[in-house]
Amino acid sequence: MIAIADDDRELTHGLSRLLREAGYDVRTASDGGQAYALAGDPKCCALILDLHMPNLNGAELLLLMAHEGNDLPVIAMAGFADFEPDEIKEFPNVRTYLQKPLAPEAVLEAVRRYARPKASADACCL
Repeated sequence: MIAIADDDRELTHGLSRLLREAGYDVRTASDGGQAYALAGDPKCCALILDLHMPNLNGAELLLLMAHEGNDLPVIAMAGFADFEPDEIKEFPNVRTYLQKPLAPEAVLEAVRRYARPKASADACCL
C-alpha cells in the first residue's frame, strides 16, 4: 500500500488515481495525524508526504517517525520553497523531494524506485 498525505483534496485524488491506474493499492490522509496512522500500518510500502499540513506537519511527522525508528521510505513534496531539497533529505526516511506542481512521471518513478518491497504481492500492489 502506498500512503498519500496532503490536505489538498484535488491533488490527493489525482495522485490516488495515477497510482491506482499503475496497479498500486492506495490510502490517503488529509492531515499529519492521519498520515501518522498510515505510516504505522505494516502494509505501507511508502509515504508520499506533503510538508505543509494541519495538525502535524510533514517535518514534525518525519521527526516523530525517526524518533520511533519507523524507517518507511518517504517521498516528500511541497508547493512552497520553504525547504531546500538537501535540507529535507537530511531526514533519514526521505528518499527524494518533489516540488509542486508534480510531474506524474516523477511521482511514478519515485514510487517504483523507493517503495519498500513486501513479502506478499498484494501488500503494495493490487
